[in-house]
Amino acid sequence: MTNAHHAQSANSRATCIVRAMGAWVGSCAMACIVNTTHAETYEIKPGDDWAALGPKLVAGDEIVLLEGMHRPAQFSAIAGTREKPIVIRSIAKNKLAEIGPDREGLKLTDCAHVRVERLLIKNARRAGVVIDSTVEGASHDIDIRDVLVIGVAGLVEQAGILALDTDRLEIRRSRFENCRGAALHLEQTNELTVELVQIKSDLKDGSAYGVLIVGECNGLAFNDVWIAGSIQTGASIGARDASRHVSAGPAVPAFPELRTPLNPAEPVPAPAPVPSTLEDPVSSTPPSTRESGAKLPPLVHNATFENLLVRGADCAFEFGSCDGVTITSSTIVNPSEEVFRFPVAPTDHSGAAVRFRNNIVCWMP
Repeated sequence: MTNAHHAQSANSRATCIVRAMGAWVGSCAMACIVNTTHAETYEIKPGDDWAALGPKLVAGDEIVLLEGMHRPAQFSAIAGTREKPIVIRSIAKNKLAEIGPDREGLKLTDCAHVRVERLLIKNARRAGVVIDSTVEGASHDIDIRDVLVIGVAGLVEQAGILALDTDRLEIRRSRFENCRGAALHLEQTNELTVELVQIKSDLKDGSAYGVLIVGECNGLAFNDVWIAGSIQTGASIGARDASRHVSAGPAVPAFPELRTPLNPAEPVPAPAPVPSTLEDPVSSTPPSTRESGAKLPPLVHNATFENLLVRGADCAFEFGSCDGVTITSSTIVNPSEEVFRFPVAPTDHSGAAVRFRNNIVCWMP
């Protein structure tokens, strides 16, 4: 082989080595990039301050709570993605991670794409789980599954889950017991799904609400929800500011026969007429509505309640200012006062438009 051939062969080998080195360096750089964005799993021991992880969390990260009693936690502005949510869960699929008593068990502020799974929260004072926003809709795409909240009492809302200014919230396969205010307190909440949820109260003084819907809410879907026990109102829709004892529309009594005279043959004396004056006009319209003229739009739009069981509540449903509300394929058992009521709508808002379809109301011994 000539010297020219030797030189050409050496140059070819050198070129191959350089190309191989370039490919190796490129692959190493790519590996470094992947590693810097790789999702992490953080195992939390009882007593650890797991709220301190907040600034570190990126899409796909998981917080795994080991067995034992854990401290409450608050997170602000953590965000996953639709494909890679941030997950907070127990270590075992068949066990719940317990969070100790405090003002709130878990609080998410301005958070997005977060999934919460398999938590047990006992004896919170304000709420078991709080989801809120500093700007309307800043908290969104929150998924809560397999959560048990027991015994909430002492501060303000006293709710199992308190959602404020939240969009796209899902609550599934969860149970709420003895929440003195409401199991689900939903305010300024849109695109909500509640499915396979149990609500129970055996408090001596009862719980105020099973479900409380307050403020401007739109696109709410409840399916297969069980509400039972000592509860004053099973579900309140758009009537938060109204007195539950004042009705602007017909109330359906639990026992209609008790509202009729015992002896129909005896005429019932008519009440004495009350003279009206310009200073004291007779009107069934609330003064605020009469003075303001035009009414504001309904507070709650497009809410569906399907396959509900409401057992033992004083009143199953109350409706204030709402439109597009449907109660369907549901069963109401042993209401002690009324099946449903229509309190005065909040100031200057229009009243209720509700559809009832294929429901059963029954009384059992």
